[in-house]
Amino acid sequence: MSARRPVLINPCPIIDATAELRFESSLPAAVALGLGYKALVESFPAVAPLQTIPLPDELRKANPVLLYQAQYRFESEYFVALLGPNMFAVGVNGAYTRWPVISKGFAAALERIKGAGIIGLPQRFGLKYTNFFPGNILPMLNVELGIAGAEITGEETFLRATIPSPPLKIQIQLATDAKITASKPPIDPTISGTLLTVDSFIEQPWHHENFLRDLPEHLELAHTKEKEVFFELLKDEFLDTLNPEFGDATPAPVGADTVG
Repeated sequence: MSARRPVLINPCPIIDATAELRFESSLPAAVALGLGYKALVESFPAVAPLQTIPLPDELRKANPVLLYQAQYRFESEYFVALLGPNMFAVGVNGAYTRWPVISKGFAAALERIKGAGIIGLPQRFGLKYTNFFPGNILPMLNVELGIAGAEITGEETFLRATIPSPPLKIQIQLATDAKITASKPPIDPTISGTLLTVDSFIEQPWHHENFLRDLPEHLELAHTKEKEVFFELLKDEFLDTLNPEFGDATPAPVGADTVG
């Protein structure tokens, strides 16, 4: 595995970056949504409901998938926020830029939802990056797969694994023969490629004293862990084809190619 970690690769493979906080709330769903809406709408003025019919609280709480499902989407020029009675997420709206720019926007959005007073006991906090590479890159990754002595080279392959990286866990998900039908910036939907997702997360964060107060530090740690794992996955010869730039670089404007 390589310890080489560039500050830029070009073209940038990142098609999505999202920070998500899941939590318990003592408030009724409608009240939590109303307070969250009020806290977010000034910074995210474009709002769209994601559910036409509100789900009963009993049904949501009985199903973890429904419990942490977003019910509203908020947009600003550069960021997207998702809100549910027991979750909040903030992501990039458009092309990815440098991490200092992204982290500042993410942290500001998280402060707004913290100030809404809807968060009870935190359940999970994570930072997830989704990358798209044209073609099948499995042979160019530090991943070895086989069945009964036969090497798996990546045709119609889906892989998901979680590895410990205390105090976080890292979930890696890989899918070949993938096509992207909607993204910002747009990707040709006829191009088949590899989706590589790295999710750095912490479960049961209430074990960490002052977790919510120190959320910006946890966000930075998740980003550091994600970046380490991402570049450790790339073989050196593959990384060399991605036009890597090393060392300090001048902050890039919004929309510049980068790996954050």
